[in-house]
Amino acid sequence: MRFDSQEVCLPKARWRLKGWRSTSMNGPARSVHISSKIEERYEQIHAKNVPASVVGEWIGVCKPGRGSCRQRCPSLGGNGDVRVAMIGLGEVGGPASAARGRQLIDQLRKVPNVRIVALCDVDRQILGREAAVCRMAGGRQAIRRHARCFDSPDIDAVFVATPNHQHALATIWACQAGKDVYVEKPASHSIWEGRQMVAAARKYKRIVQVGTQARSSDASRQAAEFLQTGQLGKILYGQVIVYRRREGIGKTAGPQKPPASVDYNLWLGPAPDAPPMRSVFHYDWHWFWDTGNGEIGNNGVHYLDRCRWLIGQNGLPRRAISLGGRFAFNDDGQTPNTQLALLDYAPAPIVCEVRGLPDRPGSRKMDTVRTLTGPDRPVRRRLLLGQHGNERRLRR
Repeated sequence: MRFDSQEVCLPKARWRLKGWRSTSMNGPARSVHISSKIEERYEQIHAKNVPASVVGEWIGVCKPGRGSCRQRCPSLGGNGDVRVAMIGLGEVGGPASAARGRQLIDQLRKVPNVRIVALCDVDRQILGREAAVCRMAGGRQAIRRHARCFDSPDIDAVFVATPNHQHALATIWACQAGKDVYVEKPASHSIWEGRQMVAAARKYKRIVQVGTQARSSDASRQAAEFLQTGQLGKILYGQVIVYRRREGIGKTAGPQKPPASVDYNLWLGPAPDAPPMRSVFHYDWHWFWDTGNGEIGNNGVHYLDRCRWLIGQNGLPRRAISLGGRFAFNDDGQTPNTQLALLDYAPAPIVCEVRGLPDRPGSRKMDTVRTLTGPDRPVRRRLLLGQHGNERRLRR
């Protein structure tokens, strides 16, 4: 993405919590629309003097036997290790189900010279569970404490696996504090937030990587280079298909109480101050506009990003149009389960199709992908990427 300014433009009273460091992110005056609900939400957080960290409970994961985590950890670069904090652990499908935070922890353990020195989550139950896993897996002692992760000199980088609406603030605060960042997809909850993240990375000279899980693939890189040589001929368009069967999330009788183990104020962060309208607190936030982006921002972002890369696009399309809706489910969800989006890139546009319904009521199968070519039609070259079972295809 390209931006005209390297300054970060964030309303101080709304995007910086009380007591945060004095190195404020001053930027040129701009007219930026922020909804009145979000403005009110930041004022509420400001008034409560909530610590500036995105989430509240911290665990230092250290070798047992000697004092506190802060006292034991070596100074920056003392032994060449990169010391990482995992922000957001979460769960999918009920208690004890591994979510993205756990998956990242498992992968980080395989990387040489990386130490996970802190775990963070607003849900104390999940936090305690993951601390126990860390003790069993690494023979480490978990020490729970309230702290400000971004102020800690014992942390070099943070991994952000929070709900989508927290990605931007966590990234910007980490950059301010001199930390490098890996942030899960989607990069942000809105285009404007994403621009502030890029501006913060440039201003504070930090490394920020967004986890779309394809950019580090040698195979994808080689495919992109090959396609852009033109040896397959002219690419007319790219098609992204996200066929992921989903169930409805149910219909509640009204506002629900958050789990007792969750600090709901910290979980909300910049989102409007409203009670949850879902029976499953964790994960189902994906299907509400205040906190998630729907399936196109959940799984679709993987394939949209790869498709842009393969056809040689690294900016925004000239125009975009999207249509869809939430069909068949009589539930509280808000985001579409069926959607079609057109990104008007030149010379090859991208069409993204999202489907979350089975081929017929009561079935556990998805409908099949239909090609636009056949014996009675001329063969056209197109790029087809998507999720339909485990298939990924390049078709002519």
